[in-house]
Amino acid sequence: MGRRIPLRNRRRPDRRGLSDAALGGGGRSLDFRAAFVPSYTARCIIRTIAARGIIKMFGRDTKMKTRTRNIWIAVAILAILIFNPVTLMALWLVPAYWSNKHPEIGEHVDHVNWLPSTASDICYFKTYSNTAYEFNIPESDFVNWAAKIKLSEIHEPFRIERYTRSLADRPEIPDGRGNPSWKDYGKIGIITINKGLCYSSPPRGNGGGTYYAYDRVSGRAYYQQCPR
Repeated sequence: MGRRIPLRNRRRPDRRGLSDAALGGGGRSLDFRAAFVPSYTARCIIRTIAARGIIKMFGRDTKMKTRTRNIWIAVAILAILIFNPVTLMALWLVPAYWSNKHPEIGEHVDHVNWLPSTASDICYFKTYSNTAYEFNIPESDFVNWAAKIKLSEIHEPFRIERYTRSLADRPEIPDGRGNPSWKDYGKIGIITINKGLCYSSPPRGNGGGTYYAYDRVSGRAYYQQCPR
């Protein structure tokens, strides 16, 4: 008996040098690897070119991905800084505090850019916490100015706060108007209108509201707003 050769050690027949006759035909021998496979040098060149192209392509793609990732990280950090509750509270409190500490005050002014041109003898006190002003104006112009709300005819006495109430509440205001006695408070801070037009916003739970009034007897308009 002959010696058995393990399968892993068996070699396949080498077909490179087989002739056409051996393969079932006639003629000269064929080298299939030489015919269809590039030479070793050519293969090295192809691999080098391909490797450089891949590195260049993926290197550029990696840079773009890194840049895009950094942009998204910056946007996320900015959004967190802007829209977190502490920042939003600060953005609300700081302007409100500044406005309350630096009120806009005017008395007997001829014209302001936020009222109709026909308004005259304008008095106002404006802060974040409270805004009140009054002015002389024809009734038709007042109705046009307050067109965004629904005015009602006054059938019962209507009371509205004047700008003088805010002046009276601030002792630092000059001209000796600070801290009036409770006896004089009604005359200084509130006016009662018996004939004319009025508007009151729906009641708010925090006590704030917006109010309009027009005194048909004196031809004077009143506005007061408090956000609370």
